[in-house]
Amino acid sequence: MKRLFCYIIVGFCIIYSLQARVYAQEKLNSNLSTVDSTAKDTLTQKSKPLIEDPVKSTAVDSILYSLDNKKVFLYGDAKVNYQNLELSASRIEFNMETKEAFAYGLPDSTGKIVGKPVFKEGSESFNMDSIRYNFDSKKAKIYGVISKQGEGFLHSEMTKKMPDNTVNVIGGKYTTCDAEHPHFYIALTKAKIIPNKQIITGPAYLVIEDVPMPIGIPFGFFPNRKGRHSGILIPRYGEENNRGFFLQQGGYYFGMSEFFDLALTGSIYSFGGWDLNARSAYKIRYKYSGSFDLSGVKLVVGSKGDSDYMSTGTYSIRWTHTQDAKFKPNSSFNASVNFTTSKYNTYASYNPSAYLNNTISSSIAYQRVFVGTPFSLTVNASHSQNTRDESVTISFPTVTFNMASIYPFRSKNFAGKPNVFQKIGVSYSTNLQNQYTTKEEMLFKGNWEQNMKNGMVHRVPVSTSFSLLKYLTITPSLSMADYWYTETIRKSYNETSKLIEVDTVPGFKRGMEYSYSAGMSTKIYGTFMFASKSKVQAIRHLMTPSVSFSYKPDFSTPGWGYYGQVQDSTGKIQTYSIFQNGILGGPSANRSGAIGFSLDNILEMKIKSDKDSTQKTRKIKIFDNLRFSSSYNLLADSMKLAPINFSGRISLTKEFALNFGGLINPYALTEKGAVIDQWQYRKNRSLGRLTNFTTSFSLAFQSKTGKGSGQNQGQVGVPPVIESFQQQYGENNNQYGQLQSAYTDFDVPWNISLNYNLNYSKPQFQSTINQTVNFSGGLSLTPKWKLSFSSGWDFKTNQLTYTNMGINRDLHCWEMSFNWIPMGPRQSYSFRINVKSGMLRDLKYDKRKTWSDNIDQRF
Repeated sequence: MKRLFCYIIVGFCIIYSLQARVYAQEKLNSNLSTVDSTAKDTLTQKSKPLIEDPVKSTAVDSILYSLDNKKVFLYGDAKVNYQNLELSASRIEFNMETKEAFAYGLPDSTGKIVGKPVFKEGSESFNMDSIRYNFDSKKAKIYGVISKQGEGFLHSEMTKKMPDNTVNVIGGKYTTCDAEHPHFYIALTKAKIIPNKQIITGPAYLVIEDVPMPIGIPFGFFPNRKGRHSGILIPRYGEENNRGFFLQQGGYYFGMSEFFDLALTGSIYSFGGWDLNARSAYKIRYKYSGSFDLSGVKLVVGSKGDSDYMSTGTYSIRWTHTQDAKFKPNSSFNASVNFTTSKYNTYASYNPSAYLNNTISSSIAYQRVFVGTPFSLTVNASHSQNTRDESVTISFPTVTFNMASIYPFRSKNFAGKPNVFQKIGVSYSTNLQNQYTTKEEMLFKGNWEQNMKNGMVHRVPVSTSFSLLKYLTITPSLSMADYWYTETIRKSYNETSKLIEVDTVPGFKRGMEYSYSAGMSTKIYGTFMFASKSKVQAIRHLMTPSVSFSYKPDFSTPGWGYYGQVQDSTGKIQTYSIFQNGILGGPSANRSGAIGFSLDNILEMKIKSDKDSTQKTRKIKIFDNLRFSSSYNLLADSMKLAPINFSGRISLTKEFALNFGGLINPYALTEKGAVIDQWQYRKNRSLGRLTNFTTSFSLAFQSKTGKGSGQNQGQVGVPPVIESFQQQYGENNNQYGQLQSAYTDFDVPWNISLNYNLNYSKPQFQSTINQTVNFSGGLSLTPKWKLSFSSGWDFKTNQLTYTNMGINRDLHCWEMSFNWIPMGPRQSYSFRINVKSGMLRDLKYDKRKTWSDNIDQRF
């Protein structure tokens, strides 16, 4: 509101400048032949003119000058422009004797007032019924003004602007509803606005749909400054069965600067529980942004002395940091930290997805690319947490140094097609890891340095490729790895305890391994054509067979010194790796000379197109990919053929895709379930035993926007719900419910998705099947009503899993929501009607039954 009256002053200075035109006309009519020199001196000594820039005025009808009455009249869509200000109205009048300007609208043929005054300054505009402004007294009287104030609108029946720029308002309405006649508002019987300082109001009360509510205040005092402000956060109040009466999320917001802020909130419960939260967001434009969220909770259920009394503490630390891609493009720093105790997600978090998540992870990473070189560096820290067994694994720091492939046999200015030697590429990578694993309760206790594991591995792969007989591609390669550790293990047999003991031996130890491999692949195409009259025109089959050979020595022989032997209580000799506890592994045992083979298949069908007139045929993929792979170890003593691995994907329609995969073991079992070196084919004429099979598919359907048909029917359909409700319809869609003399679109917007997973396992004689299915969807009965749901099915218990249902109603400037979790430990419901605008977020009705009433003794 404070800006409005600054614009009014300048705006009517524009009208005041029209006085110059009348003054010039009078000079011409007076036919003055002489000019008084003293008058000239007086003119030269005038102060700086009020109007510094050109003023433009237009009127569709006419502009009249009354010399006798000393008035200027602008008729018909009158408009005056000065700098970036614009005043428009049906009629603008200016009296030069009284120095008073008057702008107002006029009735049209139906009696409706049109052409009301409108002030515009840049993108801001102010509407009003009429305005009078006196340049001598610097006072203005405005009727029926509507101005936008941040997210809200201020309506005023009568407004007076005083010489000191303060504003008095009578019959004011403040609302965030953008309708001409707002659905709700805070009625201000009278108010005083001091620009850039404060707003003082008399009695004020809430009005909804023109019905005064018994909610009011005798007076109000509000700061009226620009920019970010600090202030009190009003808490929620209520009652829970397990924690008692409460005040939740009350506190204080610190608007420190445009770069960061801080909100300190807390909750207190009558049974003794409490929580404290600190949230801060920061942003440096074009550089980085992020947020901190720290929470501590004391959960108390029941009263001391009761049999069901319980008390526990939990906490949560969250931090996100994102660097702008254009800021330091050769390096980046990003963080996503989510560190909580297992009890927090279960008992303190109100986020359903957090409650369903059993694994919590964090990552902090710094990456650097050295420009002009093939080198890059990554340093990160990570954390993984299992909320079921309450185990925590922290890796810090993890350093990875990479060198992209270089070609040592190519000259610096090489051009043309490279030969075999020029295709030889060498790359390098080194990885350093430090890892600590413990339980939550022991995280900050004990001597954690003794439980820290660390290691380093260097890898150097060398490879090349060349063509043989035009259609075959040969890819030989050599891979070397070098493991570094600061400690190893030794095993010994204890005659007293009859157990094998493991001792840690400190000291630097390295282990090296290498392997050779060569692969060969090609592509085979096949097409089967059908008769021209057939619906199916052709079937095309693409096969990609590949064969490889790899050799790896046995690094468990005594000459390498990487493995040891120990005799157990039965006298059997066990061979073990001294790097057995290393986090990066170590040189492998057992010599291997394996032939690997695989076959990839893509099967497509070409059929006649019925829909697309511009395309005679269209392709349908029968198999996106069908792959078979295995290997044969020439140096193994027995069971040289590895299990056959198969996988595939079938896309039957655009909405349906089936993924599957499994393992077939070609060897038979004994009566006791042990695998023996005997083909399953000889036993029962089958290719092998299906030991594992997985399949999954997803279905997603949604309604289409139809045109409908029929005459003299109401239009009740709406577009499909793909994006959010407000993006589809906005807040100003008031057309629903009005009958149209057109046609009916009977499509009701809806969407539904289904996800199914099956895992079959039969390593011996007993088989297990695990199945999961989840489904969700939504339905919009009207542009204002939306229903949503999500659930799943547990095949072991034959019950529904976590289920959530919701109903939302768009009430223009208000919204209503109802969410219901009908079963399980999170059983609850909430009903809420609230104003959409964040400025009046506390103007709401909230009724709920929280999940905390279902807390049991699981913690």
